[in-house]
Amino acid sequence: MAPLVPSWPPPPGRSCPGCRSGAWWPSAAPERLQHRFRYPVLRWPAKVGSFNLDKNPVAGGILDGIKGQYLIFDGGVINLRKYAGYQVEVLSG
Repeated sequence: MAPLVPSWPPPPGRSCPGCRSGAWWPSAAPERLQHRFRYPVLRWPAKVGSFNLDKNPVAGGILDGIKGQYLIFDGGVINLRKYAGYQVEVLSG
């Protein structure tokens, strides 16, 4: 019995499901370079505390790492997705 949902992405040489007839699966242009970014975590916090910008508009410290949507500082972590749409100012020194 064939699966109800086709495999995604389609196998090489196959047209993409749901596309117009004869359309091919999109691929990266050969002239574009792919970049891989690594954000190592220098120190994991022993006890995780989070910053809440609604209660205290100042958050920060020494940036120890980035994990997914979280910035890990020496004084706590901040979930960036929680503050989507906020206007922030980043200072370094």
